[in-house]
Amino acid sequence: MDARLLQDFLTVRGTSATNPATQIIQPSYGWLDLGDFEDIVLYCDVRETTPTAQLTYETAPAANDSAFVPLIPLFTMSVGLTTTNIPAFLAKVPPARFLRWRVTGDGTPFDVTFRIWLAAYGWA
Repeated sequence: MDARLLQDFLTVRGTSATNPATQIIQPSYGWLDLGDFEDIVLYCDVRETTPTAQLTYETAPAANDSAFVPLIPLFTMSVGLTTTNIPAFLAKVPPARFLRWRVTGDGTPFDVTFRIWLAAYGWA
């Protein structure tokens, strides 16, 4: 098992002024290279949020923005720790080489402060 930091504490804000469904995607310099890991457990630590912020984790076999697909459906972020277990053999979309996050709003202004850790397990 290896522990990795996907995102240190960060506050993101979205508005409905320009886009009815604002999306904030983790910048490419923060994408995590999972290498030979196949099973992951993600820990999202939310310190404050508005009730309209949603998060998903995305994966891709190459560091190409258009190759990313959701690992899990969007979930509404709430204060506290949310644990997401993604074992490769049970996942609809198994973790690929790269991992990132995406925060989405529902068309109303939102604000969220969070960090994401993960535990990664190698090939058995």
